[in-house]
Formats: sequence, C-alpha cells, structure tokens
Amino acid sequence: MLLSKYEKILTLGIVVAIIMLSSVLFFNFMDYRGTRKKVYLEQSKIAVVDSGRIKEEAKCFKAHEKLADMLSGVIARMRCSEDDVKKKYETVKNDKSMNKKQKEKTIEKITSEWQTLVLQYKDEVQKIKEMDIKLSAKLQKVLLKVIENISKYLKIDIVQNSHLSGSILVFYHSKNVDITDIAIKEMDKIMPVVNLKELE
Repeated sequence: MLLSKYEKILTLGIVVAIIMLSSVLFFNFMDYRGTRKKVYLEQSKIAVVDSGRIKEEAKCFKAHEKLADMLSGVIARMRCSEDDVKKKYETVKNDKSMNKKQKEKTIEKITSEWQTLVLQYKDEVQKIKEMDIKLSAKLQKVLLKVIENISKYLKIDIVQNSHLSGSILVFYHSKNVDITDIAIKEMDKIMPVVNLKELE
C-alpha cells in the first residue's frame, strides 16, 4: 500500500527524531574518553509552568495594563488637540473680518503649534514604549529567578513552558507537575506592585 505524502513526511520525521535522540543519548551517556557516565534519568523531575496564566494572574504583570492606559491617554489627548486645531483652522478660514495675509499668518501659527504638539506626543509615546520594554525585561528576570528558586527547593531538574503561542511545547502533563500556582504566589510576594517611575 502506498503511503500518502503526509505519512511519508511523518515517517521521515520520526526516523530523524530517533536518530537525533540516539545521538543525544550516546553523547550524554559517554564522556570524551568513552567511559560510561552514571546518569539516572528515572530520578529526574520535570515540572511545567503556564506562562500565560502567570502573565494574566500575577499582580506585577498588571503594570503592562497601566502602561497601556497611559498610552491610550496620550492618544486621546492627541485626538482632542487635533480636533481643536481643526476648529481653529475652520474659524480662521471662515473669519470675514481677517484679510488673506492675516489668515495665512494665523494658520501658519496654528500649524506650527500643532507640529510642536505632535512632537511632544511622539516623545510621550516613545517613552511609554521604552518603559514597556524595560518592564518586560524586569518581569522576565524576576520570573526566571522565581522558577529557578522553586525548582531548587522542589529539586526539579527541568521546567517546561506549557503555554507557548503558535506551537506546542508540552503535549500532556498531570496537575502534579504544574508549579504555576506556586510561581504566581512567589511573584506576588516578591513584586506585588511595579513602580513605573523606576522605568522612566
């Protein structure tokens, strides 16, 4: 019976995986002189962490929402300023008491003020984006330290992420190996709030 294209690719993938696993096991169990190392895989402990849940539930990650609110505020103020400029422009344009030269001068002034405001708003937006990058780096550092500390305390050898957008890192795990709740509690203890002024 002929194999379908999908079955051929799957079979080839399994063969490659077996070869790679064999190579890894060979080099892990043998040192450079060819003597056998004592490795006890059956004693290795594996745990999983749902990073998506941590980002949703740990208090310190709420700082991202504050930054998003700050950004929305800047955008709202920018739109109000834009509306004001349009109204001023229309008022000058329809003002019959001003001559053409006066109108041009006034419109030039309004345009100059608007350009200055746009630059200010751009600076504010850029500042918030930079704060968000710093915040992400800070939170990641704390999260990795928390997971490392939990792993050392519980004598866990490997911690895998059970939440990964776009791909599957963990196909199945029992609740017994999920340390997400512990990680969230520890994150809340270490960093219950984030001082956004520190990120400026």
